[in-house]
Amino acid sequence: MLKEIFKNRPYSKGKCFLAGLLSAASLFVTFDTAEPYESHIGDPIRRGLFKLFEYTTDAFGGKAFVITLVAVALLFIYREFLGESDRRLESFSHERVLAVFFSVMYVGGRGFRQANSLRVLISPAYNLIKAAIIFIGFYYLFVLFIRLVGHALEHSDEIFVIKTEKFKGIREFYGKYPFLSVFLLIYILWIPHLIIRYPAALGSDDWNQLQFYFGQLPYSAWQPIFHTWIMGTFTNIGITLFGSANVGLFIYAIVESASMTAVLAFTIYEMRRWKVAAWFRIFTLFLYCFTPYFTGNAAWVIKDYPHMIGYVMWTLCVIRIVMMERLEFSFKKDWAMFVAWLYGAALMIMCRKNGLYIYAAMTLLLALIWVVKLIKKKEKFSVYILAGLILPFVITGLIEHAITVKYNVVPGSIREAFCLPFQQTARYVEEHYDELTDEEIEILSNTFDWQYFPTSYDPICADDIKSLYLDADTSNLGPYLKLWFKQFFKHPMSYIEATWNQNYFIFMPDYDNVVYNQDCDAGRAVATAEFQEWINIHVPKAMQGLPIMACSMYRMLNQMPFIALMNNLAMYVYVLFILRRLMQDKKFYSGRIALVPIWLSLAFVLMAPLIDEQPRYAWAVIYILPTIVAMYMHMRNKQKNADNADNA
Repeated sequence: MLKEIFKNRPYSKGKCFLAGLLSAASLFVTFDTAEPYESHIGDPIRRGLFKLFEYTTDAFGGKAFVITLVAVALLFIYREFLGESDRRLESFSHERVLAVFFSVMYVGGRGFRQANSLRVLISPAYNLIKAAIIFIGFYYLFVLFIRLVGHALEHSDEIFVIKTEKFKGIREFYGKYPFLSVFLLIYILWIPHLIIRYPAALGSDDWNQLQFYFGQLPYSAWQPIFHTWIMGTFTNIGITLFGSANVGLFIYAIVESASMTAVLAFTIYEMRRWKVAAWFRIFTLFLYCFTPYFTGNAAWVIKDYPHMIGYVMWTLCVIRIVMMERLEFSFKKDWAMFVAWLYGAALMIMCRKNGLYIYAAMTLLLALIWVVKLIKKKEKFSVYILAGLILPFVITGLIEHAITVKYNVVPGSIREAFCLPFQQTARYVEEHYDELTDEEIEILSNTFDWQYFPTSYDPICADDIKSLYLDADTSNLGPYLKLWFKQFFKHPMSYIEATWNQNYFIFMPDYDNVVYNQDCDAGRAVATAEFQEWINIHVPKAMQGLPIMACSMYRMLNQMPFIALMNNLAMYVYVLFILRRLMQDKKFYSGRIALVPIWLSLAFVLMAPLIDEQPRYAWAVIYILPTIVAMYMHMRNKQKNADNADNA
């Protein structure tokens, strides 16, 4: 069967029928398998057949009609695009490897969603048949998806033709003011979302930061100290000038969302400069203006938002470097990019702790590339390059030092950096407690509040486990990490399952993992009653119900066909992997550098405490990927034009 699947040739009618049937079945089969009633059949063969029939009845019961309809539809789709048809989509290298990988991740995710374990795939044994159906069925779906994405990227100027005869006035204004027109369109459409959720959407982190700033709690580096300061400063300005913290927070939300709008508008401006197909620019603009992933987050003043403003701005600079295919630049000509690099990197670093590590990793990569170019004499030494790489560290260090001194900031815990190993250890202990030696128990007891350890493991969230870490004595960390390393080799599947279980949502296109903090009341429970009364952040009576209504609308849109896929992280991750493969095939080696910020972001998702109901940890993928896709389209068109010129 697998050998037949992997043959890279047009699918026959029989194969299209099988693919359609299995793909349709895979959409409806679940791993929820109940044991059949007691049959009192003594013969093991007959009893086995009885169970097989009962399991199959349960798996497909009541779904035959729908599966048949979907199978017929998929039969025609597969014949049209994968079979012997003039419209057959072209394949490219490793598409089958990608399809297998996506399918494996999806099947595993279905298992974790059912029982937080991969064991559900084999228990009862009939689930192996279900797993095979889901795997093969989704394999075909993924092959089709990969080819559709590849076709759209390879023929971006041909698949859709946008007629521009109408709306002459708008077209003229856009032609004259390409950045301003997009900025105004996005922001005008965002303003109602800001007003409806007045003064702003908050979370528990925001309420803690306000308590830090106003002295209700010690000013802690547990949250990014610059974001605490900037949000607190705006709130204080509102209190001082207008007698209202509400006004201060709303002004901050306006400034923050306007900054994000400017960055997103510039991505469209760059796409226009690259002469990317009009349909893709319109599609990206639709994402920014209407999908709830963007509109629903515009009013949220969480630290991740300014972090993402800086992240996108800095990544745009990385893309510009990739497009120039050189690090060397003129400060006189490229001063705007230099300033954007510094500002974007600084904002990214200061508004989330992982921003520093992401920037440091990228700086190391660019520095190595620069050194190689210097050695090969492909570039000359430039103080601007050195300054550009180092200054963000210096600027952010000075700003954070000043805030630390002024507010006597308390250092944060290192536990945040060890969420992944803590989760892996917790899973190991849950599954292999009886194998722990006295020495191992002693090390774990010195590292955690051991008495709560067995009941605190949550497979999809590391918050409970990391809260048990004993910060008082960091000398326990060394022995613990040695133990963590040794235990991996004893039961590596415990570590793999712990990591996969917490992050399987990344590869689940049918899982809605978009969450919206409703209004300023979200998370207020962490603040003392006295502080809440004093600061008086509230939803005005005249606006009661509006934030609830808005978030209900966002959740509704999340369920709408097409929009739900645009709002789903997995779809962007799939495209990211496909794009990486295409760049390899087309030898766009420099283009892969532009993917590094997204790969680093995904790496930190794995190390984060959770991704379920906290999609903000993966915002970078959705906010940056459209521009990366546009970059690829531009590079591919340049390559085609060069090939045509050579053949002329």
